[in-house]
Amino acid sequence: MNEVNAEEVARILTEYDGFRIVSHADPDGDSVGSQLALCSSLRRLGKRAWAVSDDPVPAIYRFLQGGVEMESGSAGEDAVVVVVVDSSNPQRVSGLDFPGVDGVRILNIDHHKSNTRFGRWNYVDPEACACAEQVYRVLGAMGVEPTAEEAACLYIGILTDTGAFRFPNTSSACFRMAADLVDRGFSAADVARRVFWNKTLESTRLLGSALSSLDVCHDGQVAVMVVSQDMSRAARATAADSDGFASYTKVISGVRVGLLFRQLDGGSVRVSLRSDSGVDVERVARRFGGGGHPTSAGCVVEGSLESAKATVLGEVVRLLDRRPGDAASD
Repeated sequence: MNEVNAEEVARILTEYDGFRIVSHADPDGDSVGSQLALCSSLRRLGKRAWAVSDDPVPAIYRFLQGGVEMESGSAGEDAVVVVVVDSSNPQRVSGLDFPGVDGVRILNIDHHKSNTRFGRWNYVDPEACACAEQVYRVLGAMGVEPTAEEAACLYIGILTDTGAFRFPNTSSACFRMAADLVDRGFSAADVARRVFWNKTLESTRLLGSALSSLDVCHDGQVAVMVVSQDMSRAARATAADSDGFASYTKVISGVRVGLLFRQLDGGSVRVSLRSDSGVDVERVARRFGGGGHPTSAGCVVEGSLESAKATVLGEVVRLLDRRPGDAASD
């Protein structure tokens, strides 16, 4: 395991040429923003770089520079370094599986506590508010001044991973970075509008169906919401149309843990977990092969919607009922 910091990552990026930049499946604002900002910056330095995702970029992020052109498949197959951003383990990475991958060096840049340090070099900082913060620091260590377009990419990473500066990972340093990025010349108001007030009709209809399923249990401490395949078909919605739905599970007063269950093809269920500070839902996600942050985590559970709900809810209840001093059973 080779732990590195931002300055050492800067030296690696300076030394090598040919970077395939990938991230997790079902890309979000932090993964897309980090990939695009890093790719654009490396290209401006004369480096060969490709931002790659086998999953499509959500529509709300396609306005970003390079968002529409995000490549897939064989792009960057001759890269000598694969940069994996915002991914706690290689199993969730989209675009990592390509001919010759075993012969390349992996640079792992991530801010999840559960990161498995799978890279040749590992820049893992659980205190960072977003992977975009780490990329921001790496560019600073390289002496690279982000363009307005690159700054917008990094800002979206910070904005979305802090829940618009509402989550516990929001720090004073986070605000200082955001201010510096806005000073690069893009409109923060326009970015916020595009991200939060630019939903498709299909997404809005699907949200209505999902909200109708919202229920609470365990003395009002847990809220559960469902997105079934039948709901998605009725709304003519895609998987990306449910992005952000998990946050609605935590808007109810008294709820400590919110759970969103989204039914997938092939007999599995994606579970998004949200919680108050002091309730570590990453511990629950990890039991099912997932990961994330203490207050925001996710996993995929095999089986039916009902069985996934029962299994995960049981683990959440045990977590909430654990008394101080009880031994952890991770």
